Amino acid sequence: MLSNINISLIGILVLLVVINYLKFPTNKKNNNLENSLSSIGWKYLGSENCGWTKEQHKIFGSKNNTLYINCDKEKCDNVDGFPTWINSKIKKQLPGFLNKQQLLRLLKEDFQTESTSKLTDELKKQGWVYYGEDWCGFTKKQHRVLGSESLYRNCKKYSDDCKNIDGFPTWVNTNTGKESGGFKDEDELIKLLISSSDNVKGDSEKQPESTLITALYDNNWRYYGVKSCGWTLKQNETLGSDKLCIYCDKKENKDKCDGVNGFPTWINLKTKKQHPGFKDNTALHKLLKDNTKTKDKSNEILNNTHLYLLDSVTKRIDSNKFKCFVREGCPWCDKQKKIFGDKVNEVEFIDCAKNVEACQQENIQAVPYWVSPENSYSGFLALEKLDELLPYKKWVEDYQSCGASPYSEL
Repeated sequence: MLSNINISLIGILVLLVVINYLKFPTNKKNNNLENSLSSIGWKYLGSENCGWTKEQHKIFGSKNNTLYINCDKEKCDNVDGFPTWINSKIKKQLPGFLNKQQLLRLLKEDFQTESTSKLTDELKKQGWVYYGEDWCGFTKKQHRVLGSESLYRNCKKYSDDCKNIDGFPTWVNTNTGKESGGFKDEDELIKLLISSSDNVKGDSEKQPESTLITALYDNNWRYYGVKSCGWTLKQNETLGSDKLCIYCDKKENKDKCDGVNGFPTWINLKTKKQHPGFKDNTALHKLLKDNTKTKDKSNEILNNTHLYLLDSVTKRIDSNKFKCFVREGCPWCDKQKKIFGDKVNEVEFIDCAKNVEACQQENIQAVPYWVSPENSYSGFLALEKLDELLPYKKWVEDYQSCGASPYSEL
């Protein structure tokens, strides 16, 4: 008799456990979310008299979770409503109920903060700094992306370094001398790292470099190098040819290389002016500009090079559906328009003072701002930078479809 009663009691207990499990199922995913939020310092303040607080409980299964601070029992100062999310570690407060997607964003933001710190460390290791001034909006925006000013060099303090800088911010690699103008978001900063650490392909894939080589050659520019030097090889790749290289490891060039301290070193055979170090596409165009006052013929060649570049960039802006948002009275916007000269009307410029709705749709916060169907770029962009960013292949196909070759004039 007693054994029957015991079996019945055990059966009732098992039934109660099953009912309780069905009523309050465990949710491992929500437990993981709760633990993750707790580990980075997030809590939420609430009251049992508030319906939205109860809704917040449901995401974690019950009010008995590690994130909840009950303001009916504890003092909660400076809280305007419930629930309110707080993070004491980063001194941040978010009012209102947050759904699962919004809570996951909190975790993502924390990850991005951590990765930005790592990104800053890597940029510092490779020698990257950026020059700017405190009044510049894009310089301030660069600070915010990095979360600190540890890589910042104020041009008021570093005035000598800023003499040849055209706009702010400008990124400079102190190890290689490489420059990259304009504000950079996280993706663009990662590209800077890749360009420094990897043996990436040169600019020869992006534009008809033979035009640039011809201009450099006719302007008497050459560079000293050795085949065992990685930077010499990278200079060859950038140009797509070693036509301009004087190899110092060849016996016949030994006398020519006396006094050369490193490779590559660029030299003008006529003026004997030297520029040490690897030069990217932008820096090579600057070499040409140095010659414009010394030789009438080189002026003509440089002008032709500029016209080829302008024509190429303008056509690719159109074929890739690039447009630029500007505002009347903005000096950098005026400068952006000026680089296109007579072809300015072939580029789509949208004035945010006159087309407010269009700028709001694109969420334009600063000008000039370039937008395409695939990408967007903030700040002034020189022709050489646009040349790097715009796909060349598409323009070549458009050009060839007309029965002409883009190289026929060379």
